[in-house]
Amino acid sequence: MYNSNSEEKTTTKVANNKVVVKEPKEILKYDRVLADVPCSLQAPILRKGLEVLEVGGRLVYSTCSLNPIEDEAVLAEVLTETADAVEIIDVSDRVPGLIFENGVSKWKVMSRDGVWFEKHEDVLEKLHMQIRPNVFPPENAESLNLNRCLRILPHQQNIGGFFVAALLKKSELPWLIKKDNGMKVDEVAAEKGEENKEEEKEEKKEENKEEKTNRGDFYGIEDFPVDQMLIRSLEGKKRNLYFTSKLIKDLIKFFLAIIDNIK
Repeated sequence: MYNSNSEEKTTTKVANNKVVVKEPKEILKYDRVLADVPCSLQAPILRKGLEVLEVGGRLVYSTCSLNPIEDEAVLAEVLTETADAVEIIDVSDRVPGLIFENGVSKWKVMSRDGVWFEKHEDVLEKLHMQIRPNVFPPENAESLNLNRCLRILPHQQNIGGFFVAALLKKSELPWLIKKDNGMKVDEVAAEKGEENKEEEKEEKKEENKEEKTNRGDFYGIEDFPVDQMLIRSLEGKKRNLYFTSKLIKDLIKFFLAIIDNIK
């Protein structure tokens, strides 16, 4: 059911000049992973599922959504990151009698105002925070075999709508391969995580800057302390906006940082 990969033995000198040989660290990997993802965090869950999947293993990605943004777009984004280490495989014959439609390689994206866009270049600049480039079909969409995905439609199968894709891990993921400088696998993964955090911070700064400008223009408010605004969740719909003191805001950020370190 799993494969244990071992890191190389290392030696460490201690104060009394004795040499201690560290035992290999076993990393648990699975030959089968089911990622039935919720309507948020699809890509991070898929990445983590692929990380714990052994080479030669299979992962099933499924959602209860038929929106390409939550289905094919997520797969396209992550598959592109894997640099051909993972591929979608054809499992259409595994459930005899199942009625389904093939996955799609082209789709449009709609804004909250009901305006459709075929590519990100057509999206108005004021909507860039709402509509990201990764929700559109990538240039390499045809080569990703997205047609091997299964779209199960309610009226065809007399069940709820469902999306399924089976993935085969052919080789180790690029971000888990040891780098030339001798970094361990877990260190490479940690570095990737830190890089992603830094990119997210920079994106957030730009978003806050744009949001502040938009609010100032709309409400006619200048020098409003936007950094003292709070929402209760980073995911889902933001129904409530809170204004607090800088001290409380800093205190909340402090506790959130502790929680992140625990995770």
